[in-house]
Order: sequence, then C-alpha cells, then structure tokens
Amino acid sequence: MSTHDGPLVVTGAEHGRLRRWDLGGNPAGADLTGHGAKVDDLAAASSTLVSSGRDGVWCWDAATGAPVGKKLPMATFGLAAVRLPDGRLRLAAGSDDGFLLGDPLAGTVVEIAGERISDVAAGGLPSGRAFFAGACNDGRVRLIDPATGKSTGLAGGRAGLAGLPGEAYAVAADATTVAAAGEHGLIRRWNAATGERLGEAIVASDCCITGLRFHRLVDGRLLLISHDDVGVVRRWDAGTGAEFGEPLQAGGEAGAPFDPAAANTDHLLAVADGNIVRCWDVRTGVHLGDITEAASAVTQDLLLPVVPVNPRGLWSSRGLYDRSIKRSGVGGWSSRRTRYSPDRSAY
Repeated sequence: MSTHDGPLVVTGAEHGRLRRWDLGGNPAGADLTGHGAKVDDLAAASSTLVSSGRDGVWCWDAATGAPVGKKLPMATFGLAAVRLPDGRLRLAAGSDDGFLLGDPLAGTVVEIAGERISDVAAGGLPSGRAFFAGACNDGRVRLIDPATGKSTGLAGGRAGLAGLPGEAYAVAADATTVAAAGEHGLIRRWNAATGERLGEAIVASDCCITGLRFHRLVDGRLLLISHDDVGVVRRWDAGTGAEFGEPLQAGGEAGAPFDPAAANTDHLLAVADGNIVRCWDVRTGVHLGDITEAASAVTQDLLLPVVPVNPRGLWSSRGLYDRSIKRSGVGGWSSRRTRYSPDRSAY
C-alpha cells in the first residue's frame, strides 16, 4: 500500500502482530500489536491500514503505526474500506445476517440486515460514486452505499447482480467491472456502471472459488485473479474471460524467502494460504519468494487483502478466502476463504 513515506508491504500473523516493510526489505517501524489473535484480513484506503481478527477490527496510520479511530467489534467475513468524497472512512464486512458497516471514528457498527454475506469488496465508479459489494448465499451480489448503508441501484434500477448458481463466496470490484464466484467454480462478471452481464461465465475450477481480486496492469489491461479452496491461483483477462498464463499454486511448503527489493509493486501478486504468503510477478507468473508466518498481507499496487485459503476458516478468506483468516486468499483471508490483493493488500 502507499503511504506518504513511500510504498509498504504489510503482513498480519498468527500471533496478532502486523509487520511493515519498505520495498528495500527494511523494517518500517515497530510491529503493530492491537490484536490479541490471528490477523485474518487486511485492507487499505489511501494511507490507512485496516486489519481484522476474531477480536475485532483496527485501523492504523500505515506510516506511523498510530491507531486511527476506535476498535470495532466486527467479526468479519471479508473486509473492505473506502474513503468517501468528504474524507470519512467507511468499513464493510459480511456476516450471517447481512452487511456490517463500520465507522471507526465514531466507533459504531451498523448491521444492514439481509442474506448471509460471505465476502465484500469496495468499488468506485469514474463518476466518483463509491459502493460496497457483497457476495450473497443465493448467488447474487448485493450493492450498498457506504455513506448510508442503503441498497444502491446501478443504471436500470438494479439493486443487486444475479446470475451465479449456488452460493457466492468471493466478490471483487473495480471502476469498470464487478465479479463474483462461488461453490461451483464459476465466475460471473458485470459492468460496474450498468449492471449488464459481461460475456459467459468463466469455468475457473472444479472446486469452490474462495477468493477474487482485480489487478490493473501498467498498460491498462485489467486482470481478474481467482483462488480456489485447494490453493490454485489463476489469472484471467477481465474483459474477454480468457486465461492469462499458466495456473499458479499457493500453499504447501515454504520456498525461497521473498525479497521486496527485487519486486516491482506494479506487478506484485501475493496470495495467503495457511501461514504462507506466496508472491509472484503477476505478468509472468515467476515466483518471487514466500513470506512465512503470515496469515494475511497487503501492499501498494494490490490494494486488496490477502487471505488464506480455507473457507470457513471462513475466515474471510472467503475471499481470497479462506474464511479462516478472514479469509485467505489471494490476498489472504481468515476463516473463510482466500483472497488477493491488487492495489489494496499484499497477500
């Protein structure tokens, strides 16, 4: 993630600590120790870092490590953060009973009742309008306004996006596209502005998809990254649905350690699976090394959370998710599924 002191790689660990590195591989301040349990998920909004665990959600100034606002009692399925046009920070998470909408400065959490939400994502349209997207247990994607918590319709009045068979476990949002995936290994894509379905469903896995994230390449192409519950990570052209490169494998035994100094954050893909965050060059699939004892992570160009693959560890992963850490995932999750981190978190 980016801060006023430069890009950082941030990881969350089993013992509840958050650790920050600069891209030279040097420690960037002391560990952050607000959590008393495993850090399941990470998200970022500008220079504010957001971390979740079974003991709640904390916000931090990523550069100084100072807490921002109050700890929120949110046991989350997924985690997303967005800055409103007036600068206010809003957080979203899923629960068995709908959305959880958090305001860390006020210290409040509001439940937006509805169906179970297994994963959440933050999106922002070119018009400047922000939204939270939630993956529902009936296969829909529910959209809400971060400021009010009310269902928000896209063009044509749609308050949600339908078309995914079975339960939706993972969701991702970009300024142009919303995507969701779930128990049957299929991915659906929609136009973020109009809600129109884009192309045919992508057959991404024989297993459950537990994490999704977008990553925009420097040449403007948009990639969609999926993570299933056996640790297979695949990259797709978000526009055409064609696979981009060969499948990658998260989890397993740790390999060579990750060297931040050798990585280009514009091309970094990090996925959390178990207690290992595995890093690749998103363009080539070249393995850049592993970060051990890390259940979640976030970086600059991937501003998406990383979660382990373990669905309903549920963590969150659920998203990239494992739901065990938030999820785990390309990105890393906790207790749900797994997630990723394009421009939001480093997994």
